Amino acid sequence: MGYTLREKLEEMQMENEQIISLGGASKSNVWNQIKADICGKKIVILEAEESTSLGAAILGALAVGDLCSMETAAERMRAKKSYTPITENTALYEAEYEKFRKICGLIASVYE
Repeated sequence: MGYTLREKLEEMQMENEQIISLGGASKSNVWNQIKADICGKKIVILEAEESTSLGAAILGALAVGDLCSMETAAERMRAKKSYTPITENTALYEAEYEKFRKICGLIASVYE
């Protein structure tokens, strides 16, 4: 999944410096570090464990006028922990990423 995440970020030409990770996989220290290393970007975990539900609640509060702006709402979503790419790991994953892209190209016709 880490290589797919990187591929999608590249396709969308995302120039962001960090990724906010949500859901069950965000609870794994190992998985978060792998994502940081593969993508070469800082991975941020929010304080709110159920951040998806919190996001929906914030949008609802904005819709009914209980919050004045998205900026005000965003202040409530604080980072709990972050993972910075480890240069040595990033270099190792880079070589494997090229293999991943080649394999995806070879099997793409199966999914068309």
